[in-house]
Amino acid sequence: MKNTALLFVFLVLGPFYGQTGINEHEPKVSLHINKQEGTQEAVGVLFPRMPARELAGVVGSEYDGVLIYVTEAAQNPNGVLREVIRRGYYYYDSRQGIWSPLGKRYTNIIEDDELIFAKISRSGDFNLNYPSNNNSANFVNNYLTWHQIEGTPASNNLRIDADQTTLRFPKGHLFKITAMISIVGARRPGYVVTRFESQTTAPLAVSSWGYLETGNEAYQDGGVVYATTVINTHSQAMAIRLNAPVYGHSFGNRNLVLAGSENQDAYYYTHLIVEEL
Repeated sequence: MKNTALLFVFLVLGPFYGQTGINEHEPKVSLHINKQEGTQEAVGVLFPRMPARELAGVVGSEYDGVLIYVTEAAQNPNGVLREVIRRGYYYYDSRQGIWSPLGKRYTNIIEDDELIFAKISRSGDFNLNYPSNNNSANFVNNYLTWHQIEGTPASNNLRIDADQTTLRFPKGHLFKITAMISIVGARRPGYVVTRFESQTTAPLAVSSWGYLETGNEAYQDGGVVYATTVINTHSQAMAIRLNAPVYGHSFGNRNLVLAGSENQDAYYYTHLIVEEL
């Protein structure tokens, strides 16, 4: 009966008054809600709740601005659901044609098991291959191998392929990956350059080369620069590899060796840091 009376007030009196009050006799805005004095009832507004799959067909300009609470994220986030990747409030943006999250979410990553933050490490030394011809125009690829992934619970969605060089990232995210490389052996002074390469049709969103010198490098002109990339998997999953290409040099093979895991050497080791943005 109480609900029926409240509905009657909205339908009948609404057209005559520009403002409506609930537990408020002098509303200051279109809808003014106050806590009812002397009651222990919960205070607030409860919006419709539904799983993402039920929103796929709710499109069109007539729904522009509709606000709902998603109880289950989209299993395959694409199309109008491409941003519905976790529980929370979403509104329909008819101009973009998507259900968009309400506000930017900043979360303590230790408490949120839906975000992906991980360290990808390798074991054993990695000997760089050199071109047989010492001409500087020649080079050989050296794709680093990886063996272990550690991180937040959602990082189990990351994969290392059987070739141990290809890393796979799930659809529906934005990642920053940084390569931290150490040199543990060299017959002659030298340096190592590294770069990320996409193994899918989607390109890297942003990418920069890495540079690392041996301790006895004569020029000392670069020090350490970590290779970094940003990949956008909102439209499709992606696969990447880290390459340490070696170019021919008049000195020939310098026998450069890259480090393995932190368990082998607490000071010199090689790993990747994965951060969801």
